[in-house]
Amino acid sequence: MKSLIIIPAYNEEESILKTVNNLSKKLAQCPEYHVDYIVINDGSKDNTRLILEENHIPHINQFINMGVGTAIQTGIMFAQKQNYDYVMQYDGDGQHRPENIFKLIDEAEKGYDIVIGSRFLKEKKPFSLRMLGSRILSFLISVRSLGKLKITDPTSGQRILNRKVMSVYSDDSSCSEPNFAIKYYEKGFRIKEIQVEMNEREAGESHFNFLNSVKFMLEQSLAIILGF
Repeated sequence: MKSLIIIPAYNEEESILKTVNNLSKKLAQCPEYHVDYIVINDGSKDNTRLILEENHIPHINQFINMGVGTAIQTGIMFAQKQNYDYVMQYDGDGQHRPENIFKLIDEAEKGYDIVIGSRFLKEKKPFSLRMLGSRILSFLISVRSLGKLKITDPTSGQRILNRKVMSVYSDDSSCSEPNFAIKYYEKGFRIKEIQVEMNEREAGESHFNFLNSVKFMLEQSLAIILGF
């Protein structure tokens, strides 16, 4: 089995090299998993592209910012051409831990189509405005699935997809994490969450300020409720 890690990167000059170096070291320790990676430079306006080129990091350049969904779609198209069995999303800001990769692969090989890394499967969510939004999204996913799908970390981007999911992902390139879970559940795919640990963002600035967080939560809630 071959797996490809897709790293979407937009203006990650402060963290991308460290992220890739840490990832490379961990993958070298477990060659039996046959995991490669590629960075999708999503139209970065800073020095991300220069860093990738100077350090000979495998990458694809998108010349304008198209968003994470399109970046993942680009990586999936590459993975399909290269005959990979799995693809994994991996953040370029240092939040995802490389040791989680092998946990996701091991679980996917049990027959699941999608495996999502959750921070809260065994840990309680902290009390904050953002986690309130997460609780609401988890509740809506459960209601929409009539209680059959429980996603404790609906905004987690650390996930693995098999070939069957890759083959239909092009129809949902704009589908973000919370809506992704319920849409693919309704398509008949087997979904599993596993507990993982994640880091805080190491550098750069998240675009999820107060207003953007509220907007995102409202948009995703409507998407889950209305099914689009």
